[in-house]
Amino acid sequence: MKKVRLYFNEEKEQQWINDMSREGWQFVKYSPFTLTYTFEQEQKQYTYRTDCIYGQGKDYIEFVESTGAQLVYKNMFWAYFRKDKSQGTFELYTDAASKKSYLNRLLGLYMVVCLLNLLTFVMSFPDLAEYSSARKALFIVNGLAAALLAGVAFKIIGRKKRLQKDLDIYQG
Repeated sequence: MKKVRLYFNEEKEQQWINDMSREGWQFVKYSPFTLTYTFEQEQKQYTYRTDCIYGQGKDYIEFVESTGAQLVYKNMFWAYFRKDKSQGTFELYTDAASKKSYLNRLLGLYMVVCLLNLLTFVMSFPDLAEYSSARKALFIVNGLAAALLAGVAFKIIGRKKRLQKDLDIYQG
């Protein structure tokens, strides 16, 4: 089965994939160009975790696999892991320091893509009157993408602040 979805929140994406697993549909792969998730029917249930692997090396994936998790799919920026539910809970980040590192990596990825879209948008502006309608549409898409990604980045910054606040309460 294939489902088309677009997520800008990895926690919601992860929850949806786990809900599909509970319904007997196991995640197989994701196509970022068509926004298509592929699932196969299987009664065995798994816990899935998505991970931003931007800036991480091959050693990191091997480390996660050494915990008993299976790499289901990965691309340049994301990895999808799963672990059999019968093996207990499965979390990738269990302490504040690793969660903070993860959020920094996630923020870095979104900021790079946001800035590239913003740069393309700003550099295109002076010549806008000379553009074809297709290039004008691309101009608008770059501007909207930059705004959307900036919104995602601000939400990640909020998550980092809440994490820090929780740490301060716990330590204080």
